[in-house]
Amino acid sequence: MDEKTAKSIEKWEAEKKSLESVKRYIKKYQKLKEDKENDNKAEMNKIGEKVTAIFEDSKWMKLEWKEIKKSKKALEEGLAKVDKKISDRKKKIGDASGKQDDKGEKSFAKAGPKDKAVDEEAESGASLGDDKEDIPAEEERDWSGEIEKCEPGSVYYHWIYGKMEVLAKDGDYIYMKLLDKKGCRHEWLAKNNAVVEIDGKEEEAKEFSLFSIGRWLFPDVDDIEIIDPDKAHRSFIKN
Repeated sequence: MDEKTAKSIEKWEAEKKSLESVKRYIKKYQKLKEDKENDNKAEMNKIGEKVTAIFEDSKWMKLEWKEIKKSKKALEEGLAKVDKKISDRKKKIGDASGKQDDKGEKSFAKAGPKDKAVDEEAESGASLGDDKEDIPAEEERDWSGEIEKCEPGSVYYHWIYGKMEVLAKDGDYIYMKLLDKKGCRHEWLAKNNAVVEIDGKEEEAKEFSLFSIGRWLFPDVDDIEIIDPDKAHRSFIKN
């Protein structure tokens, strides 16, 4: 796949993922708002803060939380707008991938998106070890077995988040908790978050594509590549 198309697909995948997170938050807010038997104001405010933060970090969405939360109708219209934006990204990804497949090239979309933390690094112009893409296919390690083994309770390592445990798995996404928050740089603690329900209790977790395994998530700490020591988890920094 040519580099321009690959970067475009990667961008649309990241945007789709952010929009899907917004959709989940809005649906949760909608459900809490419709629950008249309990006082959910505090939880609704918390969700509102998260959505507002996403909108602030993603101006391209062109959405305003204060408009969406106004009424039941506004929430439904907001969800419809988010669904439309998700569909647009899916179409762009499919069209671009289809064109590349017609040329006999492997579709980048099948490889899955990078995790949000790395996408943000890419936007800042930092080097993320993309030279790995230049390795001939026959020399690349096949991670399909590790991906298939992934399940709640599995442990992986990420160069920014350190040691992590899978809390839940939903389709092509996994939700993970940090096992050493103190070692993670403060600016990354609020990024890439999603709310998941575990045993009837809501927990905040880091959301990743399942296909990040072998790319940014590794079952063996020795496979970790430190891209930028200033941003890496402190457990990986040798004194």
